[in-house]
Amino acid sequence: MAHVRETIKLLSKILLQNGTSEISPEMFRQAKFNKKEAAPVLWKLMFQLVYFCNFGIIDESAVKAETELTQEERCVYVKQELQKWGYLLPDFACLSPDGNTGSRELLLALAWLICKEDIMEKFMNNCTSPIEYDSNLLFEEEMKLAPSVKKCDIKEPSCKVQKLLMLNGKLQLNLRRLYSLQIQDVNLSHKVHESTQGVSMTSYRNHLTPMEVRLLRHPAHLKKMLHLLEKDNERIQNLLLWKDQEHIFWHWMESVLELKLSEEDISTSHRGIPVYLNLPSDCNERINSTRQHLVETILQYEDIIDQLENLWTRKHEDISEQDLDNLLTSINMEIALQRANLSLSATETMLKPPKETRFILQDRTKKTAARQSKHLAPAFSIGQGDGQSVDINVAIVDIERRIENLEHDLLVDQGICKTEVENLASKIPDTICIPPLAFKRRV
Repeated sequence: MAHVRETIKLLSKILLQNGTSEISPEMFRQAKFNKKEAAPVLWKLMFQLVYFCNFGIIDESAVKAETELTQEERCVYVKQELQKWGYLLPDFACLSPDGNTGSRELLLALAWLICKEDIMEKFMNNCTSPIEYDSNLLFEEEMKLAPSVKKCDIKEPSCKVQKLLMLNGKLQLNLRRLYSLQIQDVNLSHKVHESTQGVSMTSYRNHLTPMEVRLLRHPAHLKKMLHLLEKDNERIQNLLLWKDQEHIFWHWMESVLELKLSEEDISTSHRGIPVYLNLPSDCNERINSTRQHLVETILQYEDIIDQLENLWTRKHEDISEQDLDNLLTSINMEIALQRANLSLSATETMLKPPKETRFILQDRTKKTAARQSKHLAPAFSIGQGDGQSVDINVAIVDIERRIENLEHDLLVDQGICKTEVENLASKIPDTICIPPLAFKRRV
């Protein structure tokens, strides 16, 4: 047990040195026995390791995301990422999102993540010497003394536009400066390489880097660089020691898994033998056929959608301005016809006499026709031999119906002509179309 505790302590130290939150070996022991106290700490550690696997570093953005996201959001994020990588254990997926239960499942998931994503190897790859590249680690104090940008609240739209224009100008100016400084940096680095030709601290270069030249010129910076090198050496030594002792950790994780399985067997025996449903023998075939039918249907609709998109693109490209003008002309003509029909029906409604007046006029007409029928019958009779005659009222109604049809045709022709004249006037520049005066029918 002492070796197990030392190995878990080493794992905690390695995790802390690479940016994760601090976790004690006692939390691992409590998680083995599924204690609630270890669940929040392990959820936090899992979130940081998942972030490291995705982005390769645990920086301030990870801390900011951890503080801004809720516990439920962090749990959902960890579950989704582990399922994406292949960890499909139902017990882990069913954990409560409040982050207060399931410490043993989190411990098993942590071990799986360390093994599957090879996190220790990624930690080893991040342990590079600061001398190998030009960094700003030596200039952190100077950068902290740089003036900070003050934020001001601007509410007026004009002030916002002016502020954006000013920031755009500053951005363009800074980009030009950055480009010129980059060119200058390349030129100075080339001069350093030429001046230090033949002097090198490594076997794969025959010159010194600007960082090495700066350290030689300013020995005071060597203390800070030595401190960084010592930290990297300590990290590498811990990782190498982990390579020798990791088998102890994995044996201990086997005991955690055995404890879980034994508890599940005991709980299953207390509950009794589980009852399984009797499924039909052809269930598998039916599921496969249904799945195949679903896939074919989806593919069929995808082809139809592709055809519709191609047809729309082709029609959109084939249509010309002349076709569009013809379509608009036909629409305007149809609108004119409908207007003429509506105006005619409105005119008939307004000119139609009331019922009482119509009855009086009909009575008077009948009486007058009766008085004059004796005198006018010979003149308006047709086919007297057959006993058929034409009444004057029928003739008047027939004439009025013809007049109404002619007026309707006239209104329709007027609408068509008006539409054609408007189209012609729209095509001729600087043209004004003046309609003629309306013709009033005498009554």
